[in-house]
Amino acid sequence: MKLKLTTAALCLMPLLSHANSNNEFSYFGLALQNNNYDINFIPSIEQDSFAPLNYSDEQSGKGFRGFYGYQFNQFFAVEVGLGLPGEANFNIYRDTVNNKNEPTKETVYEGDFKTLSFDTRIIATYPITGSFFLRAHAGAYVWDNDFSYLQESAESYSVVEKSDTGVSLLTGFGVGYGFNDNVAATIDYEKTDIADISTQTIVASLVFRF
Repeated sequence: MKLKLTTAALCLMPLLSHANSNNEFSYFGLALQNNNYDINFIPSIEQDSFAPLNYSDEQSGKGFRGFYGYQFNQFFAVEVGLGLPGEANFNIYRDTVNNKNEPTKETVYEGDFKTLSFDTRIIATYPITGSFFLRAHAGAYVWDNDFSYLQESAESYSVVEKSDTGVSLLTGFGVGYGFNDNVAATIDYEKTDIADISTQTIVASLVFRF
């Protein structure tokens, strides 16, 4: 699936041709994103039942996205992107000491939530001044996800690994600032679902016109 996502992105890029108008142009960019998930790594298990072990999880992570787009006019653009969203994870561990008698953690169970994504989106932009503009977008978010979680079986636990692919609705809105005719920065809030997990993302992007 990862190869298919990459191939789809590369095939769509030539469709976005270059134009000379000030409001009609091709662009590309890079984005840093902070993904926040609503994940239950221990479904049907009470956290207190792990005692004397300890449970911890991380429900967010930093990721990256590269994109290529075409601005038809000052109000409308289309864009494709390939992303590596941030990973979430859990860890069940016991407190112990090493051979130097220093406190340390010994992992007993662990798992994660990681994704590769490809998206297509329609972007509406509205200029406020010569430099500031508002933007909103909607599109299709294609994800390839690996998810591992803890499952109770008899008197013990086991880590279950699940891989899945799918397509979800992607929506978002944000603001942008043009430093000059060729470089702009944007900040967006986005929402989608990955493998039935609600995902909210803050994205900071740097955009280059050519």
